Amino acid sequence: MIVTVDENHRLKVPAAVCETDAGEQFDVFFDHEQAAIVFRRLAPTDDWFDVLSSCPLDMDDMPPRSRELPKQITL
Repeated sequence: MIVTVDENHRLKVPAAVCETDAGEQFDVFFDHEQAAIVFRRLAPTDDWFDVLSSCPLDMDDMPPRSRELPKQITL
């Protein structure tokens, strides 16, 4: 199979190559020994609500956000 780069510098892989769902994430790196781009599927991430509920701090204990505008930094 030949995969080409489009005008936005994106690689498009045909859907027949592997079955994926929207939102799946891949680790992509270049293998110098084989001169190939390798896509490695990452495990699905945890549900954000489960991660939030396992947080050791209660949201009411968090300090309030500052309402001040960011300071201008001069270089």
